[in-house]
Parts: sequence; C-alpha cells; structure tokens
Amino acid sequence: MSADRVLITGGGGQLASDLVEHLRGEAEVFAPTRAEVDVSDADAVRAVFSRVRPTLVVNCAAFHNVEVCEREPARSFEVNADAVKRLGEQCADHDAKLVHLSTNYVFDGTAEEPYDEHALPNPRSIYAISKLAGEYTALAYAPDALVIRTAGLYGLHGSASKGGNFVTRMITRAREQGLLRVVDDQRLTPTFTTDLAGGLLAAVEAGVTGTLHMTNSGASS
Repeated sequence: MSADRVLITGGGGQLASDLVEHLRGEAEVFAPTRAEVDVSDADAVRAVFSRVRPTLVVNCAAFHNVEVCEREPARSFEVNADAVKRLGEQCADHDAKLVHLSTNYVFDGTAEEPYDEHALPNPRSIYAISKLAGEYTALAYAPDALVIRTAGLYGLHGSASKGGNFVTRMITRAREQGLLRVVDDQRLTPTFTTDLAGGLLAAVEAGVTGTLHMTNSGASS
C-alpha cells in the first residue's frame, strides 16, 4: 500500500472495519469511532489531522437513516456535506488523498439498466441530496479526490445504527415474527464490504481519481 498513514472516519462500521482488516500490517491505521472523532466537529477534525498526519483519508462517516434525514435536514447536510468540506480542506493542507463514500441514492432509480459514472444524478430525498452535495464538496476541496458510489452494503461486522447487517436482521426478524414484511420496490446490487474494501484500496493504489461506481455483480430486489 502506497499510503503509510491512513485515517478512516466512521470507525467501527461495516466498511471501516473491513478496511482496517485489509490494511493490517500494510499501513499505520487510525479508525476513530464517531464518539472519538465527530466529523461535524471542526476542532476535532483539525486535531486528528494534526495528530495522525494521514497520507490517505477514507470517509466512511455518514448520516444515513433516510427517514430521520427527512426530519433533520440540517443534521443531514452537516454530516454528509459540510463535514466533507472540512475533510477536503484538511486533506489539501496535509497533502493527503481523500476517498469519499457515496451512494446509489443520488439516482432516482427509474433506469432499466445499471447506472454508469456518466449518468445524470437525480436525488429524491434529503439524504440523497446531502450525499450528492458531499460528492461535489469532496471533488471541489480535496485535490485528486476519489468519490466511490456503492449500494446495498452488508458485512460481517454489521451496521451499529441498524442492528446488524441485512442478512442477520432478516434471520432475527424471521425467528421472532415468523412472517417477514419487507419493501420490494427496489432493485440493486448487494455489496459485501470486504470486497468493497479490497476494491477501494486497489483503486487508490492505481491512482484513480474522480467518481467511480463500485459494487459486487448481479442484482436483487
């Protein structure tokens, strides 16, 4: 790995945990949790950059509960856009590469075929709008930034905010309720975070910049 000091925001999450595993023995890794470093706290962000002096920053922090984002738009933009500006500025000051994680939600979902990087975004929720704003912010403020759009993440570590990954949540719900009721109006590519972590680091190693779509193959409702 070309980066020798890696800062991963949103530590403890599914993707962040897998990135730590991939980088073990390859780089000095710092993956603070939100309680340790809140990306919406400007002083905390400046302090961690001064302490770590990272050469690579992977922003896995996000405010991603779609329903709550509708009720708390200010908080959504604070984490998903304003905080990305701070990270981008700090990356520019410390000559660090920024990798920012985004989402398929920046599209409206009406296309019959998978979206490529040249497709025009059309966000339809506060969450989606704030994430698209974060993409533009990352690319504007961090030199040679990489924005990775992905979809349907699940991992062995699970999502703390959602109570595990989708598979384990469905198994638990089936045991407790018997009959499962889930939305079926979406079709996307479930993406294993271990695979995403490996692909992300390979893209960094190859010097990829700009916007990149990265998922597993296949699709499911």
